Amino acid sequence: MNSMREHPIVELDRLIRGSASKAERSRAIRHLLAGCPSCAERIAREVGWETARGTALPADLVDESAWHRARSRKAERADAERIEAVLERLSVDVASWVEDVRQEARGTAALAEALAEGKLSNPLEHLDAKSVRQRRSLCEQLIERSIAARQEDPKVTLRCAEMAMAIADDALADGEAAQFAELRVRVWSELGNARRISNDLAGSDAAFAKAGRYLDELPQCDPLLKAEYLSLLASLRDYQRRMKEALTLLRQAAVIYQRHGSDDAMAKVLIKEASILAKAGEVEQGLQAVWSGLQRIGPDADLSLVMSGIQNLLHLMIDRGAYGEAAHLVDAVEPLYRRFAGRMLGLRLDWLKARIDLETKGPEAGVRSLEAVRQRFLDHDLPFETAVVSLDLAQVFASTGDTVRLHETARQMIPIFQQLDVTRDLIGILATLRAVSLRQEAALTLIERLRQGLGVAAFQPL
Repeated sequence: MNSMREHPIVELDRLIRGSASKAERSRAIRHLLAGCPSCAERIAREVGWETARGTALPADLVDESAWHRARSRKAERADAERIEAVLERLSVDVASWVEDVRQEARGTAALAEALAEGKLSNPLEHLDAKSVRQRRSLCEQLIERSIAARQEDPKVTLRCAEMAMAIADDALADGEAAQFAELRVRVWSELGNARRISNDLAGSDAAFAKAGRYLDELPQCDPLLKAEYLSLLASLRDYQRRMKEALTLLRQAAVIYQRHGSDDAMAKVLIKEASILAKAGEVEQGLQAVWSGLQRIGPDADLSLVMSGIQNLLHLMIDRGAYGEAAHLVDAVEPLYRRFAGRMLGLRLDWLKARIDLETKGPEAGVRSLEAVRQRFLDHDLPFETAVVSLDLAQVFASTGDTVRLHETARQMIPIFQQLDVTRDLIGILATLRAVSLRQEAALTLIERLRQGLGVAAFQPL
């Protein structure tokens, strides 16, 4: 079998981690018995006989001729029994390896926490240079903490991803490229995503380019790793307003997720696709996508995925003009958000409520709500989000002919946009809005140019 499409990647990974169900273990073993030395070697490599146990790979697992004999319908019973014995030994070694990894993770958990909280700054100073497993464990824990902080603190997301990158690059310098090959792809993909969330689009592009090169260099690519890379890169293309590319990347990822039965990952792709379709003016298609995504989410999924899906649904309802329905949905989900959502999701819900207030309660009520949300974003040192809400306020003042408050809002936006390191022409537009009394149409046109220059995907950290 040369095609990865036929390989039970999920079941094999769970077998390696010791979490496979009886049915998953059965499927993985049947696949191995059917004659796949590449998967057998992959499992042996992941279990780490050479690096962790100090012994050679079991010859029975990588002897291709043995696999072909076992594959034959006429294989002797002795061959089949020998393969079963090998698999039993593999199961024992997997269990031992999983326990070793758990112990290593417990040993690095406190270090990962201190690094994530900023109490320590250089992970390399606190690692055993000779322990590949310790470095892998810390690198993986930092990536998990980076992902977990997406909805809570973008700064922690970026800090953890940068430290994971430092560990992976140090391993490359020390000649440990093989042990970190797939992990390096994941690290650089997550770093690219963290930079996107922090609005460093050039840095994000560079990180994804490096992740792509590392992915191409893999002798055998894990399709789920590739799918995650494509999905995260699609989010960057969305931010860059390269909508067609973003949709193409998401649909490539969707094909892989569908093939390997990852419903929650497929749900995330559909929720992202809904957001992109909405920005392209395809609101009805976006609604279909987000509903499909929400229906695919399993009972054990991360709650933040559900909440992100609901927020995208609210965006689409507002874009459709269904403000009353959106208000009812907010009333229904707000208690859940207040109890379980991270800081960022809660702030974004407040922003959506303010947009609904603007349409249902009138300009003055909407302005009060938007100003309160803007202040909360300022208090949490979130300049990008502050800029987006400020543009909402500017649009209201331009539409109502309130020149005084439009000038004042433009004045307040200048240092915020400067903090975001935007192009000079955007600062020039703000200076114009601050100083010149424009006709309504001209002012609204300039505000739209500011939106386009800033980017409209500010509230999608998936």
